Amino acid sequence: MQQSRSRSIYISVLAILSFMLAYIIGIMRLPWFIQNDTLWLLKSGEYMVQNKTILTHDIYSWTIPGAHWYSHEWLWSVIFYTIYKHFGFAGLFWSNVVILALILFVSYFVIESTIGKVLFTITSIISWGILYGFFVARALVLAVLLFTVTLFIIKQDRLSTKQLVTLFFIFILWANIHSSVVLGVFFTGLYAVLKILEERRYKEAIKPVVVSAVASLINPHSVGVYYFFFKLTTARLLTDNVAEWKSPNFHDTLLLLVILAWTLAYIISTRREQNLWNTLPFFILGLAMFLSALRNVVYMGLLLGIAINRTKDEEKQEKKWLSVYIYLLIVTLMFNMYMDSLKLVDEKTMLKQEWAQVFKVVDYMKKNGYTDRVLNDYDLGAYLIFRGIKCSVDSRGDMYYLANPKFTKEYIENFQLRKAPDNFIKKLKAKYILTNPDGALALYLKAKQYKVLYSDKYSILFKVPE
Repeated sequence: MQQSRSRSIYISVLAILSFMLAYIIGIMRLPWFIQNDTLWLLKSGEYMVQNKTILTHDIYSWTIPGAHWYSHEWLWSVIFYTIYKHFGFAGLFWSNVVILALILFVSYFVIESTIGKVLFTITSIISWGILYGFFVARALVLAVLLFTVTLFIIKQDRLSTKQLVTLFFIFILWANIHSSVVLGVFFTGLYAVLKILEERRYKEAIKPVVVSAVASLINPHSVGVYYFFFKLTTARLLTDNVAEWKSPNFHDTLLLLVILAWTLAYIISTRREQNLWNTLPFFILGLAMFLSALRNVVYMGLLLGIAINRTKDEEKQEKKWLSVYIYLLIVTLMFNMYMDSLKLVDEKTMLKQEWAQVFKVVDYMKKNGYTDRVLNDYDLGAYLIFRGIKCSVDSRGDMYYLANPKFTKEYIENFQLRKAPDNFIKKLKAKYILTNPDGALALYLKAKQYKVLYSDKYSILFKVPE
């Protein structure tokens, strides 16, 4: 009875702390919480709800109209649009806070060691809020939650029928939310291999793999989601040029210290390990994923946490409470640091943020009819889409790359000014150019005396000479 009560208190305190930390991280990212992915997700969700269909081709660009689109996030678009329709941008903020809180909460049951929990919490603050700001309104956040819940289920010694059914529905949901479902199937397979090597329980080990693999195919693209995932993660043109797909820069002292802390924690924990096969694959894969792409930092923390799990003394109740005490200390410190910024986020607050100011140039374009054949910066395309203007490109970089790799390469080379963009502009018959006011392209066009139609700290609009 006493143990049950203690567990209930433990869960309640953990849930409250997780929500508080998620809220603080949300406030940290509030100025740019809504970003380019958010806007085309909302617009495509609106189209799919109104037309009762799933978009599998492009309807928003004038450069590759009708191109095939692996809309692997279609269900999230629909859910996101539904939230936005009823609760506005503030609703998107609070839904993201809840999802991140659940990630933080479930992680404390996936990761068993105190040091692993503490390091995961610190890594989460860095990845979601401080360095990379992955706390934004996009499908990746929910995908990480599904990944976390999956790890919690498959780490159990024996899965019941109820757990297998739960896993099946999680993977159906995941397969229609984000292509990272492929990662989920892979790690389910990894757990199966480790169980077979350790205990020779072939049938028990294979069941979750079959369940997850079959469920992952229940999506509009079926096995195509695997093809898409492979093509996207091996597309050097994208991974070398899109910021979140680049490797981390360890000149950042904070990042370097976190990685060193994880490595030291793993080395210390392995002294008590009987079998490195239980831990080493997770450590290597977690580190390798992060070293290959910044965005994978959100997965790295979970995998490295699992890698230092198997220390028996950590399962004592007092050790669990120690991790909560440290969690409370971290949340208290974060609360004090951001106390002046904490506020009740409503729609009015959302529309005052920096991301919303980018709409000023788009509204100016609509008012004055500057909407035909706009050659725009990658990060500004979704703003055009949201206001009903055809863009040249947007942050669906995977779609543009798969539809026309040559065009994608030319676009990157010209917007990064690796070559003079005049021929590219002429070839596309662009009439207007919308770009970053501080970028190299803007400086080049000013030097070429392109007429400036609009300029502020967020964007600059040029008219192409006839």
